[in-house]
Amino acid sequence: MGMFHLGQAAIEEVNAFSKVLLPSLITAGISSGTPLGATAQYSATILFSDVLTTTIISVFLPLIKVFLVAVTANAAFENQTLGRIADFLKWIVSGSLKLFLMIFVGYLTTSGLIAATGDMVGVKTAKFAITGVVPVVGGILADAGETVVAGAMIIKNSIGIVGLLGIFSIILTPFLTLGINYFLFKIASVLTAPMCNQKLGTLIEQIGGGIGIVFGMTCTCVILLFISIVSGMFMIGLV
Repeated sequence: MGMFHLGQAAIEEVNAFSKVLLPSLITAGISSGTPLGATAQYSATILFSDVLTTTIISVFLPLIKVFLVAVTANAAFENQTLGRIADFLKWIVSGSLKLFLMIFVGYLTTSGLIAATGDMVGVKTAKFAITGVVPVVGGILADAGETVVAGAMIIKNSIGIVGLLGIFSIILTPFLTLGINYFLFKIASVLTAPMCNQKLGTLIEQIGGGIGIVFGMTCTCVILLFISIVSGMFMIGLV
């Protein structure tokens, strides 16, 4: 459960930051004289980020916690009902998260919220990195890679590389904290697999899958927060 609580803390840290920053950006955008249509468009992005992060904390994380308890109990008591419940919970969480992100990425694509960038090498690198690093939802989040790269270039050109690094240092800290621990867990599970019996090996694999979902949710929150920050900067005329 230590890894789960670490992931929960990382997501709550991102959420706490967004709860302070994003309402201020929306208020500033409304009072800045930005055209109403643009304000509504950027506000919708920010609100979606907030709703999804809140849903992750209040719904998805508790379900994953129950999943981890169920797979552990199933391994201890060999209760197939618990195993089926655990599989169903995992399917519900991963499926719902993917659906949310497909809708959001579709909105980004059709609305052209943040202008596309000409740095195709950067876009391809970002998509490759997201797909390879982020479990469960990496393929979907990779479709937002163009928006992330464009946003990074816009921030760099408007407030400089120091400002860009400052934003990244805030939003990437939770991602790196959980990410390093997650990959250490995966390495440890691979190294210990030959020494475990089948039941214990299956349990470790299932726990790894659950923590992978938590890591995927953390990455989702980080990327959504970054896009929301860029949207807020557009609203208040910083870019």
